[in-house]
Amino acid sequence: MKSCVRLFCLTLFFCGLQIKTNPLFAQIGTWRTHFNYLNAKGLAQVGGKIYCFSEEGFFLYDTAEKQTTIFSKSDGFAENGISKIKYDVTSQTLVVAYASGNIDLLKMNSKGFPDKIINLPLLKQTPNINENDKVINDIAFAENRAYLSTNFGILEIDLQKNEIVETNQNLGKNRNQVIVNQIVIQKKNIFISTSEGVKLAQISPNINLKFYGNWEAITDEKLVLSTINEQVFGFDLKGQFFVLENKKFKNFGNYNKEFAKIFPANGINSLAVVGLAKYLFVLKKEWFLISELPRKLLKIR
Repeated sequence: MKSCVRLFCLTLFFCGLQIKTNPLFAQIGTWRTHFNYLNAKGLAQVGGKIYCFSEEGFFLYDTAEKQTTIFSKSDGFAENGISKIKYDVTSQTLVVAYASGNIDLLKMNSKGFPDKIINLPLLKQTPNINENDKVINDIAFAENRAYLSTNFGILEIDLQKNEIVETNQNLGKNRNQVIVNQIVIQKKNIFISTSEGVKLAQISPNINLKFYGNWEAITDEKLVLSTINEQVFGFDLKGQFFVLENKKFKNFGNYNKEFAKIFPANGINSLAVVGLAKYLFVLKKEWFLISELPRKLLKIR
């Protein structure tokens, strides 16, 4: 539980820490921009480095050295306005997606710093995709590929060739365009949470993810997805939890709380769920729900 709380507080901590260290960076000549680093939007851990982006800024915190490094376009990044970041351990690549659809691949060295930045501007430059549909909603990894969810479908990036290899569009019923809000990968299964509900397909060279018929509808419910120990979970914003069993989401709890976000915590052993009323719940692999406010243990299965 302590590790979950620490993870939940990291964003606020880093933002506050950055402000305190601004004078130091000004003294050593590394402060080149004056962006707003408050209101952090997301973070990714690369070894002992925590990469974080805010409304306008991008920086890392070195947990060993207790130092913050600020990044900008002058460091080789494509632009400002990051919408999503995620790190793939296998390829040692941090994917940085911008609101414009532009994408940077940060190839990390053994110390957790960017060794090379590769820009992929294809999505941003594609004229037949609406500008509002180019924002990356989520990122998942499997077998040296990054799967990026968008409002038009799924973008696939080969992290060895460092190029966009597929754009999977019109994955809805009757080839309709659907918004893909999230992607979760479990073994060879790829789950997408869409505007039509949750769909499932197989990751295989023999299966064409472009074809809408290869995507099986699991539920019409609009769920947020996550995994623990290769088990797929879902929840809705009304406070209902679901577990996937035999390709069906089974409801195993309704807690009448408005949840805002769900994410894996403490490795692969638990899920942390942040409520709109500042509640922090942790769903353990033993199927217990722990509420921090008030502190009590509720057996739910």
